Amino acid sequence: MNKRFQVFISSTFYDLKEERKAIIESLLNAKYIPAGMETFSASSDEQFNYIKKIIDDCDYYILILKTNYGSISSSTGISYTEMEYNYAMSKKMPILAFVYDQLENIELSNREKKNRALFFEFRDRILSTNRLCKMWTSSLELIPSVMESLNEEVQSNPQIGWIRPDFYEQYYLIEEIYKLREKKEEIEKIIDVLNIRKGASSNFDKIDNKLFVHGIRFDPIREKESGGEVLVDVDKLFMEIGKNLETIKNLSEMKIVLRKGINKICESCFDYINKEDINKLLNILCDTEYVRMVLNNGEEYFGLSVMGKEYSNIV
Repeated sequence: MNKRFQVFISSTFYDLKEERKAIIESLLNAKYIPAGMETFSASSDEQFNYIKKIIDDCDYYILILKTNYGSISSSTGISYTEMEYNYAMSKKMPILAFVYDQLENIELSNREKKNRALFFEFRDRILSTNRLCKMWTSSLELIPSVMESLNEEVQSNPQIGWIRPDFYEQYYLIEEIYKLREKKEEIEKIIDVLNIRKGASSNFDKIDNKLFVHGIRFDPIREKESGGEVLVDVDKLFMEIGKNLETIKNLSEMKIVLRKGINKICESCFDYINKEDINKLLNILCDTEYVRMVLNNGEEYFGLSVMGKEYSNIV
């Protein structure tokens, strides 16, 4: 498995430019992923919030401390380097610290002279609390020490890391994700339908939704009529004829729609449905509130209600 670990490099910037550059090159050569603020140093709380997100993505944290304490946050009163260290500590990340050993005869800026007490307090805390802290005196000594310590820590304390998938594995993985997403959408649609069906069924349950319907069949060969009856499930009948009621029908048209629907769901072949049974079916359908009846110039028209349209379209 081709796993790579991301490493955050924390330090003051101006006094450790060359060391940071060398460490980054060494990490890249060793197939690590270096991370840090190379384009700009942390100099505001807004930028520090961005730095925290970068630290969250890292597996290991390396602190390089030389002679400077660094820029101080006005909101916390400590340097951004120390804030990075504190944040890594709070995340319980593996921390490797490298502290410069020879502080004698160091020329400091006026700002660093003012921050000297804070620097030594921070330095002493690192030396006393970090078990993976090592001292260094030169870049030639620092770089190998960093790489050796990091390799040992990876072996003894491996983290999640990053895995770069094979191109074809990645392609099929993305394809599978899309398939699962489509399947999820289909399942959600089915759930919506079931919820509506549940609501519709409860409306039918409030009434007598099954009815014996009487009709007449005509045998053209024998030129003879014969009567018969079928038990009609009005719920199923509505499911069958709902799509035909999107445009309103007059009573004559409605009789044809009902007869065809009954023949379909009951596998019958009626040419005529008893008028009383037609009226009973219409009353039941209107009682469900999925079919509405309107009068126009004294003539009855039937069509889907708003609820009926939603139900029939989804079903």
